Amino acid sequence: MRSRVLRILFIVLAVIASLVQNIVLSPGKLDNIVGIAAAAGGDTLVAQVEGGDLVFRMADKRGVYRQTMKIRQTSGGETSSVADFAVDDSARVYLIRDYADALTQEYLRQDLEVYDLSRWFSKRVAVHPLENEAGVRYKWLSLSSVAVLMGVNGDASELTRAAFDPADLAKKGTPASKGTRTYSIDPAEGIYRAVPASSQVAYATMSGKVYLAAEGAAAAEIYPARELRELMYPMFIAPYDGEHVLIGEQESGDISLLNLADGSTSVLQGGSERFTGVSNYAPSDILTASVRDGENYTAVVRNSSTGFYELIVSEAGSYSVVGRLTSGLLFKVLSMLGGTALYFVGLLLLYAFAVAVASQVRGSRTILLKLAFSALPLLAVALVLFGVFSYNAYSDSISGSFQKQVEDEGNLLTALFGTESFNEIEYPYDYTTEGYRYLDQQMRTRAVYTRTAYYEGGRLYTGVDRDLPCFYPFELVLNSEEIRMHREAAFTGETQTGEISDRMGRRVICVTPIGGVEGDTVYLLETSIPSANMDRYTGAYLRNYIIIAAVFLLVIGALLLVVFMRVLGPLVRIKDGLEEFSEGNRRIRLESDTRDELSDIARVFNKMAGDIDVQLYNLRGVSDTYFRFVPQRIFRLLGKDNLGDLQPGSHVQGDYNVLCVNLWLSSDKMPLRAEQELINRFFNIINEISDQYDATLVVDSVNLCSLKVICPKDGEDGVSIALAALAQIDGHNASAALHSRLDVTFLLHRAELYYGICGDEQRYIPAMISQGLEAMTQRLPLIRQLSSRLVVTQDAYATLDSERYYNRFIGFLGDRGQQSRGLYDFYDGSSPEIIRLINDTRLTFDKAMQLYQQKRYYDAKNLFAVVLRENQYDNVARHYIFQCEKKL
Repeated sequence: MRSRVLRILFIVLAVIASLVQNIVLSPGKLDNIVGIAAAAGGDTLVAQVEGGDLVFRMADKRGVYRQTMKIRQTSGGETSSVADFAVDDSARVYLIRDYADALTQEYLRQDLEVYDLSRWFSKRVAVHPLENEAGVRYKWLSLSSVAVLMGVNGDASELTRAAFDPADLAKKGTPASKGTRTYSIDPAEGIYRAVPASSQVAYATMSGKVYLAAEGAAAAEIYPARELRELMYPMFIAPYDGEHVLIGEQESGDISLLNLADGSTSVLQGGSERFTGVSNYAPSDILTASVRDGENYTAVVRNSSTGFYELIVSEAGSYSVVGRLTSGLLFKVLSMLGGTALYFVGLLLLYAFAVAVASQVRGSRTILLKLAFSALPLLAVALVLFGVFSYNAYSDSISGSFQKQVEDEGNLLTALFGTESFNEIEYPYDYTTEGYRYLDQQMRTRAVYTRTAYYEGGRLYTGVDRDLPCFYPFELVLNSEEIRMHREAAFTGETQTGEISDRMGRRVICVTPIGGVEGDTVYLLETSIPSANMDRYTGAYLRNYIIIAAVFLLVIGALLLVVFMRVLGPLVRIKDGLEEFSEGNRRIRLESDTRDELSDIARVFNKMAGDIDVQLYNLRGVSDTYFRFVPQRIFRLLGKDNLGDLQPGSHVQGDYNVLCVNLWLSSDKMPLRAEQELINRFFNIINEISDQYDATLVVDSVNLCSLKVICPKDGEDGVSIALAALAQIDGHNASAALHSRLDVTFLLHRAELYYGICGDEQRYIPAMISQGLEAMTQRLPLIRQLSSRLVVTQDAYATLDSERYYNRFIGFLGDRGQQSRGLYDFYDGSSPEIIRLINDTRLTFDKAMQLYQQKRYYDAKNLFAVVLRENQYDNVARHYIFQCEKKL
């Protein structure tokens, strides 16, 4: 009952924990977005940073995802980030993955990885290293009938475009290239985003322009390519067809088609025109987008009231808003079942550990082990708890140290640059100015990652940033925590420090405000260090603590064992003395050199031992007398240990082999003294041999002339007891006078019997009841007439290995028509000469017995006479000669 209640309790706790994990603690909200990729059927592949993982979810236009996969962001001393990714109609994900040193963020390499999301469990199907002699670092990926990778060389003077068959990329091995093109570009403009356009490449620059690059020609500016009176720059750019690209203008918010030939634009949807069915958002709110065509795309917008991000999904011109991602019902059920199973197994393991410790404490046979199993687990738990608190304290200290480091770096750069350096950057086009280049050059030389932002007119804008264009909306970072820290720094004028997780991994960042007051332009300087630097210290601390704690536990455990052994030493001597006393050394006495409870135990034991000696002396005589009258084998037969366990009704019942032993006294009068000695001799022989075979002797008559031996094991014991007794009887008879000889008949029979205790509370009497055995006992005088000393009935004969003994069939008890129980003569107890003679006449005897059973008495008599003529000691043959004469 208790185990059932515990199982139910564990299941309930596991279900609650799984519900909390999958529902309450499930992120759901869109934040820390790495990127999006529009898929077929209105689905969107969303990549987010959660903890230390890059999580990809394929969600439909309601925000319900069916497939998911996780990629560890930091592993093996490397931090990975996703440069770009795309998904095909078969739910295969192609992503460009950059690897950098986890401590310094120094670029190491990049791979093109392909994952299969069409199954319940995602699988990486291929990895292709993107190594090339030109030092091209690929940053953009476009997927249609071909997979196009685009990247720039080290000095950003050339743009490379490489095309591959997606089917080849999904296979292991080096994929075959479908062509590589190289384009000259202006390194001063930089590249924010590139898309293929037929054989050319259109790209948005870091200065907010759109260029068209063609082979063999310099890249040409095609947007805006005119004198500007307002801020006009593309928020996003996406492929459309070979002659156009799709762009979203920042100022107007219009979604337009940009003609690559002449730079003209045609508006597909006005920036202030609300999305159909979505009243909260318009195209002007779009931060970035993934476009399949003009009517099928997914865009990211920011909810100004919650601070989190949402998706605008357009499927064939029908719009829907996704504010959070939730798993499908089946996926959620499977997740809950899996979580429940894991929590249940964890609870069972904890319970099993606790039970094991408790059972060792309870079940250990020594106090030393009890103390050890009690103290060491408690000490281990204390070390774990102390380790948790100390680790948290150390982690906080290290975190504070690194926050101070990035804060000091921010203050240093603030003093170095001053407000004047930032004043020179007010528009995206300032990316190409000397002021921007100076700041960018200085920031790239710092040991920490550095970038700037601006707070102006109630909005945040990017500044000097190696990853984002100049003076774009800062919401492009797609990280609400980072935005919050920048706003706090702008509002309060105080430095903000903390730890965030974004596309670059976990970082300790500091946002330092430079100049300005609330309502004016505030320059914000962000410095950061990878959290892997903290993890290196905390990991080393944890490893060292585990080693020290293990050594400490071993040393303290050894010291505790030594202390326990010294404290328990007297108790061990007391135990040894008690064991020796229990083994029979009644002279042992305990000594104690302490003055505590153990010395009192020794004193009490010594007094008790003296009293026990006196009582044992008195009880020994009573016990010896007791077992003379009530043999212990009677208890064993009844399944009891002593007389105190017996009660009226205690019994055994079943089929047993019983050896009936009968002493035939001479009809001549003999002195009572001599008769008593003869009977005593007979009883002692049978009793002694029965004891040797662990058989139970039952007295069946007042004068002890009729005994029964219950053989609880098998019939072989009955034969062995009879043969051993016959040997001793023959030895006695050989030297005894004629009137003092023992005339004994043995009959082994198998019958159902009841043996138990009768009587009342005043007197117990052992009794044996068996109708079959009683019937055989009454016919012992007839059996004696056969002159065989050991007769085995057919019932007992079936349980014997008859080949081990000399025996022969000697007929049936009584008339065969009335009684079909056969008898066998076992003559192993005869002299060797008699055994030889019986064996020599065995065939003739068996033939005579067969004739007798066929009632051919004349022929049988003649053959029995032949047997008797050859063996004059064969009394069985003589008996049957007389029987035949009676029949004739």
